[in-house]
Amino acid sequence: MDSQADLESSLPHQDVRVEQIDRRVLRAFADQLAHRLLGLVNGIESYTDMLADTLVTDEQRELSLRILEGTTRIERLVADLRRYAQPVEPVVRTLDIEELIQGLDEFLSTDKWSRVKVNTESGAPSELAGDPMLIRQALLALIQNAFEAASSIDAPDRAENVRLAISYDSNSGVTEVRVWSASYIEEAEPAERVFEPFYSTKTSHLGIGLSLARRIAEAHCGTLSLSSTDAKNGTEFSLRLPCSHDHSNEMLELD
Repeated sequence: MDSQADLESSLPHQDVRVEQIDRRVLRAFADQLAHRLLGLVNGIESYTDMLADTLVTDEQRELSLRILEGTTRIERLVADLRRYAQPVEPVVRTLDIEELIQGLDEFLSTDKWSRVKVNTESGAPSELAGDPMLIRQALLALIQNAFEAASSIDAPDRAENVRLAISYDSNSGVTEVRVWSASYIEEAEPAERVFEPFYSTKTSHLGIGLSLARRIAEAHCGTLSLSSTDAKNGTEFSLRLPCSHDHSNEMLELD
């Protein structure tokens, strides 16, 4: 019979296996859902396009456009679910963090990018060890979340910009990217809940952006946390990533 120590040492491995099974089940579910829903959506879009050719009034055409907008939102939700179900497997290389952040303009509208204010604090290293596509995805999730949350508050003068600050902790060898917006989380809501998958206050979102961003941070041996939030000072998220290549082998073994 196994000793208590043997049983306890086996528990983390069992938890990992359960999580891997759950992820495989979610991935299979996402693929089946995507296959079935997208088939229906394609049919709706085709019939709507055919119907639009016969419509004569502006009101009728407006209604057909709203149907197509609805199918587009369904496609985006399915794409988000499939993306969340995929494993996070970093392909690590040396990257320039400032260059990576400046490259985000390709994925944001001109209006939004003009409102992203980037500040690199003195002493911050320019290089980082990580997967550029995944880290970019995490940063975009934080920026999009900041814009969407800020737009919901009744303070247009404060909601105008999103701020990014890059700093470096020489003691830990960690680069930190802080993302600030004027929004804040109501005290009635537990702060950590924002990282729960499928939690969202917006009906048009699945609520996976921040959860996926945290998974990406952890896959890089880093962290993503809500560092502060209040009505007076706004909300700030902190993405902390190790700079050293010494972490690269450990990174590749995660998830």
